[in-house]
Amino acid sequence: MILPSNLAVEKKVAPSLWFSASLPILSVLASLVLAAVPLLLVGESPLEVYRVMAKASAGSVAALTDTLTEATPILLTGLAAVIAFRAKVWNIGAEGQLLVGAIAAAGVGLVLPEGTSPLIAIIGMMLSGVVAGAVFASLAAVPLATWNANEIVMTLMLNFIALSFVNYLIWGSSSLWRDDGFAAFPRGKLIPEVFRLPELTGRLNAGFVIAVLAAVVFAWFMRFTTWGYEYSVVGDSRTTARYAGIGERRIVISTFLLSGAAAGLAGAVLISGTVGGLEPRSLAVGIGFSGILAAGLGRMSPLGLIPAAAFVSALASTGPDLQRIGVAPPITIALQGLILVVVAAGQFFLEYRVVIISKDVPELQGKEGAPSTTPS
Repeated sequence: MILPSNLAVEKKVAPSLWFSASLPILSVLASLVLAAVPLLLVGESPLEVYRVMAKASAGSVAALTDTLTEATPILLTGLAAVIAFRAKVWNIGAEGQLLVGAIAAAGVGLVLPEGTSPLIAIIGMMLSGVVAGAVFASLAAVPLATWNANEIVMTLMLNFIALSFVNYLIWGSSSLWRDDGFAAFPRGKLIPEVFRLPELTGRLNAGFVIAVLAAVVFAWFMRFTTWGYEYSVVGDSRTTARYAGIGERRIVISTFLLSGAAAGLAGAVLISGTVGGLEPRSLAVGIGFSGILAAGLGRMSPLGLIPAAAFVSALASTGPDLQRIGVAPPITIALQGLILVVVAAGQFFLEYRVVIISKDVPELQGKEGAPSTTPS
């Protein structure tokens, strides 16, 4: 960060409870004020735009359930990011792990005989998605833990491999997953309706409950188990973990597998929920990267991720409604991006503060115990 010569960034010892609680609200309000500027420049009414956004995302039971439905896979890919990033493991491959989980879940749903119990079928699809996501993540986890390979590059490349494989199964082959009844424009074969997740209300199905439970279980697991303690130590300091005799390689690999499992579960929830089949146009929509954004907004907390995923989903769902009142798509995208950037930037002030460097006693600056900064 480039600052004037008399300013510096200083890490806070511990933010106040009041500031921590009010920061998300203050960030949202600041983002709305700043976002009003480009809207006024193009002749739009900020109040009308914000009214439409609020109505489209939470103005009715149907709108709210749609927002939570779209938030479900974002919550799970966000959980994948939280699991990895808190341990300083950079899994950028949730998108690919989601796709592989979707392939496995759709395969199970299509091969099971018609008389199979719906509960057994759903459990089978969920487990297959979890296992497939974890196995796909291991392709990056093992090289990272064994040869210290760059996991960012590997997971990004694996995203393209997974997407290409999905496209091949539907558009380039006569596979189990392809619906041959649409030869002119191929699409994925739908799983039987009885194998779909139960609906709660509107489009919202039990996948949302599964996603919330996954976040709660991991939060408990991280706090109350031996693995969770070792995981936290590795995330805080690899040197300390080695000194304490904690198996760093074991924690890194297990973290990567859990992260991939969460993303694979997102794919399974999509297949057995709103999508219903291996449909590339419905799966390859940047859900994995939206999850990373939600993880950042949720302060890398499994429980904070729940409202953060709903917020990201709410912003993404407002585009069509804004276009109906005449807001051009580029303005809509810029508006949504600006709000997300400002809200995410607000997290910076949770851990850091800008201070003014004191010039009154320059001879003392840099000496141990001497005050060299004054809080702004």
